[in-house]
Amino acid sequence: RLARELKVWARLQHPHVLPVLGYYLDNYYRTAVLISEYQLRGDLKEYLEQEDPSWDIRLQLIRDATDGLIYLHSQDPPIRHGDLKPGNVLIGVERRAMLADFGLSQTLEAEPTGLTTSSGLKGTVRYFSPELLEQGVRPDLSSDMWAWACLALEGLTGRAPYATRTGDAAVILALASGELPSETESLLIHVPDLKLLLSKCWSSAPSERPSAVYCLGILNSTSSVSHTSDKIER
Repeated sequence: RLARELKVWARLQHPHVLPVLGYYLDNYYRTAVLISEYQLRGDLKEYLEQEDPSWDIRLQLIRDATDGLIYLHSQDPPIRHGDLKPGNVLIGVERRAMLADFGLSQTLEAEPTGLTTSSGLKGTVRYFSPELLEQGVRPDLSSDMWAWACLALEGLTGRAPYATRTGDAAVILALASGELPSETESLLIHVPDLKLLLSKCWSSAPSERPSAVYCLGILNSTSSVSHTSDKIER
């Protein structure tokens, strides 16, 4: 199963999905090492902290990541990323983004498959959708879309979701109580279409969350607001 998943990843080809140049799999099929291209500007989190890019660049990077997610979700069977966050979006020399780190990805077949074969929570809690806290709930494309909204929030504003919550336990309590990331209230007030989009992705009903295709459409229709970017507090 692990070997099959590695072969799937190795043949993925998209401008915004980090290409796998090769992989090593030990004789016991327990350890996998992926070999991929080095991206000069590091991950999105590092890039935002070091360069503080303009609004237009931030918006383009989120578009890139969304385009890559569409590609994963459109595979047959679909591929769920499983750990969308700024640390798993790499930035190349030309300031274009690629999705990376497929250590938690799954192809969504009838039965659970992929690298997430052990039980328990997998991923980064701050980007979890609330249903993942429930026992027996299997992550799917809708949980990716919740995490995508968290990624977009941080990419556009530099503020992590639940930024005022310290530690995983505090974030889990917030999720369990139905609390949504509040950073959009002041940080995206000048781009209401994006604020509404993120709120849709944070729907408590997974089936009501929009697709990555829909999200990219909204991003593409968002005009440049570089002239008001100084008003977007970060």
